[in-house]
Amino acid sequence: MSNVNLDDLNESSFYIPFEGEDEALSERLPAEATDQSSEKALSARISEYRRVWDTCLTRIRAIVDSLYEPVIESVADEIVHADDNVLPGLPYPEIPVVCLTNCTGTSSFISQLNTRFERSGAAVINLNPEACSSITLCMKALVSGFTEHPSLYDRVPKLKRRGNSLAAYDLSLLAAWHREVSDVQLVAVLSDFEDFDPNIVCHMFEICSLYASQLPLTFVLACASPPAPSYMHSTFPRSVLALLRLRSIDFPSGPSVVGEIVDGTFFDTEVDSLIPGPATLDFLADYTSRHVASVDTVVSILQLSFLKHFATEPLSVLVAVPSEPAHTKMKDPPLNVESNSEDFDEIALNTKTGLRLARAANTKLISQGHRGLPWESNILPILCGALRGQLPPDFKHLVRMVKLLDINQLYDLADDLLRQLPESMETLRDGIHEHVRNTLAAIEGKEGPEACRELAAEFSEFFAAMIKQLLSRQLHEVDLSRIWYTNEAPFPSELLNPNVRASVISALVQPHAFTEDPPQRVTNDEDDEEPLWMLPDTAIVFARYLDSGRMINVYDWFEAFRAVLDAQREERAQTLADGEGADGAKGKSPRKNKKRKKATADDGIDEESWALEVQARFVRALHELDYMGFLKHTGRKADHVVKMSFDVVDD
Repeated sequence: MSNVNLDDLNESSFYIPFEGEDEALSERLPAEATDQSSEKALSARISEYRRVWDTCLTRIRAIVDSLYEPVIESVADEIVHADDNVLPGLPYPEIPVVCLTNCTGTSSFISQLNTRFERSGAAVINLNPEACSSITLCMKALVSGFTEHPSLYDRVPKLKRRGNSLAAYDLSLLAAWHREVSDVQLVAVLSDFEDFDPNIVCHMFEICSLYASQLPLTFVLACASPPAPSYMHSTFPRSVLALLRLRSIDFPSGPSVVGEIVDGTFFDTEVDSLIPGPATLDFLADYTSRHVASVDTVVSILQLSFLKHFATEPLSVLVAVPSEPAHTKMKDPPLNVESNSEDFDEIALNTKTGLRLARAANTKLISQGHRGLPWESNILPILCGALRGQLPPDFKHLVRMVKLLDINQLYDLADDLLRQLPESMETLRDGIHEHVRNTLAAIEGKEGPEACRELAAEFSEFFAAMIKQLLSRQLHEVDLSRIWYTNEAPFPSELLNPNVRASVISALVQPHAFTEDPPQRVTNDEDDEEPLWMLPDTAIVFARYLDSGRMINVYDWFEAFRAVLDAQREERAQTLADGEGADGAKGKSPRKNKKRKKATADDGIDEESWALEVQARFVRALHELDYMGFLKHTGRKADHVVKMSFDVVDD
């Protein structure tokens, strides 16, 4: 290379041979990070996904527990003191009922409720609309739920005998059971209360009213509807409502709860985690505003976002993999995962701190009686904007309000901002102290409103510059940010709300893609098409459906289906014959083996039974397609049906 003149204008190109100095470049990443198609790579990324998601889910549950705790205490207080607020002179005892409005998810709530009442010895059961399709099943589920409660079953040995004369749905059985454990409070939670049949619920309340003096039974109704208009008062008659002592408790839900979960899980300065990008948060905000803003919805969307990231991003396996120190000794070292991780953590910490300081200042202004901004009611758009390097909306208004503070209020605001700073940001903490000292020194000797306005103006400008500096850099500017950040990757909305028609057609065209394990299908040749006789009956009928015109003759359709089933019968019989021939081939002559194959190439079904089976299978498949809406009947031709789906491509 020393004889090559790189400045020679007569040479159009130069060849620089590889001398092997950077052979370690090929080893700078593990094989799982570079191989996108191998099963080992996918398994490694899925294992890392489980680890990261378990940590994230633990934080979400902790936040949800803190949100539900006040509601749990309110419900517990109502249940414990249910018999303390009884009005005297009533003609009949009332049934204590607690109605939870805006309660869209009850799984974690029931778990917390069970944990809360385990200490007091109460029994909590959950009734679903599916298990209460009739009044008999409803009462049976209510009675057996308590009498077979795991924590109390062993305390009542008398009711274990099968010879008792009371029916399983009779509340007298529950009353007799409760006489043995009279210290137990009975709580029944009705999940998805709007899905219950109102007539069944009316009968249940009327029956329970007859035993209200014998059973300390309290109902907790989980209603997804808002408190106004009341679902109870608009659905049930006054005669039923008169039997109930109704208490209404508003359940925490809506955009504020969704924002609090996302903020506490990913934007806490003490937490290091995979951060969902603004595309995922935009979809989460849009979906929860249009449909259901529940905890289960948030968990499902975040989990799908995490799963897609680890399934499609090869470098996601390096979330917890440090860089090799030897790579830093190279002449041109590769991208260092550890150094990039430190840069990413620094930018993430600055973004989280900037948001925290801006929100803390807004909260302090509101507490001091000033006109703040309604950020906390819908925080998701602010989080998305911060990830895109944008200031919170109406931030200039916040700065203007800081200019109106007096000296004492400025001191209080500065103390609040210092308390919000993480311990690791000592430089910023020292900068705030220094700015306050310099400003006080500059206005020393001045008194009156003028000095106060000057101090407020100086501090507001410093505050605005500090927030802008913290939010100036974006996470995607780091070279390997896609390891810890989903950025603008679109959310797989088709997994959460799939196109039903497209999914049904895909399942009929390629049924084995939905029924077989995906890792097992990776080893198969993609170009090998499965023969038609290996498909299910409905898929076979649908395949012939796609080959037909607009009007389909049902008899011709049946004949085509029977031809495929005849081929299927022959293939299966031949496979059975090959297996039996292999077992008995040892010690036999080829001629005898051939005769044996011809003799055993039969499934033992006579032709008449086979014809009836083919007809039955065709009619069943035809009815399934008709039920799914692929056929339309016409009165003009009784033996024809109209095709309702066209232009389907079989990939």
